[in-house]
Formats: sequence, structure tokens, C-alpha cells
Amino acid sequence: MRATAVAVLRRAEDEELRGVLLQLVQALRYEPGDDSRLAALLVQRAARTPTIAIPLHWYARRRARRARRARRLRRPAERGEARPQRTRDSCARAP
Repeated sequence: MRATAVAVLRRAEDEELRGVLLQLVQALRYEPGDDSRLAALLVQRAARTPTIAIPLHWYARRRARRARRARRLRRPAERGEARPQRTRDSCARAP
């Protein structure tokens, strides 16, 4: 099923691919193993097309950032500790 989906995406125009790029990045989370055909396709298209490369970079970066944040918040719960609370001071930026 995945191979068929990637084959269809391979034939898609760049604009079509851009229209579903966010969902494809989200789907990478469920790809088995490190040799994902979907990831390879996205990297190949990004290498030749800046209109794919730029949003792909930002979507993947955001996805990775959210995953790191989720792991960080999950760790205290796994140890039986309370989740860190955000306070007004912790949200403020340093001058």
C-alpha cells in the first residue's frame, strides 16, 4: 500500500505535492524503519525544487521540535513527578 502511494506521489506535479506536503511530513512519523520510500521521495523532490525544499524544511523542523518538547514533558511523568508548570516568569524572555 505504501509503495503504491509513493508511486502515485512520484507522478504528482510539484504544486500538487506542495498542497499535501504538511500531511506527508506528518505521515513520516508512522513510516517503519530508516529506509522510508516517502522520505526518500520528499528529499529527492526538495533537492531539485526550492518550492518543495523550503516548506519541507520548516514543516520537518517544527515536527522535530514538537517531538522533543513532548519527550521532555513525558520524562517527569515517567518518574512519577509532576509536570513542570509554566509560570509567567518562565515565559518571559531575557533582556
